Amino acid sequence: MTAVSQGLGALQRDILETLDEAKGAVFHYRGSAREENYGRLDNYRWDEPGWVRCRGCVVKLAPGAYDLRASMKYLAMKRGATYCRGSFVRERFQVAFSRAVKGLIRRGALEPLGLVPLAEAENEPDEYTVMLLADGLYLAAWPRQVRFVHKR
Repeated sequence: MTAVSQGLGALQRDILETLDEAKGAVFHYRGSAREENYGRLDNYRWDEPGWVRCRGCVVKLAPGAYDLRASMKYLAMKRGATYCRGSFVRERFQVAFSRAVKGLIRRGALEPLGLVPLAEAENEPDEYTVMLLADGLYLAAWPRQVRFVHKR
């Protein structure tokens, strides 16, 4: 009979410990606003940390909201799990990261966000993507994909 670990794995601990670092880092990843802004000078503020692209919108995440794509790319770069000069994340790492996130959600350490709190939005509020509610701006994220989370 094999013993099953009851604690968090190394990758799960790293994910939780580096969410803020990854959000504050300035680098390109699929879904970052920097990727949208590449080579343009008129939207320099998109180069600031926290700006993301989602559903055709460019928005800045509020404190406490995290983009798991940034976290995955950040950890992959730290662990040497990228290729093509850091442009892409190795598939094995993507799979491990996805499993680790699912475990963190199951344990209640992370909570997926369907409505993502925003600090700013380049797009005007509407009823489908960027919404202005009583307590602030929100982005309606894709329901079938866990991309945005907050720590519990």
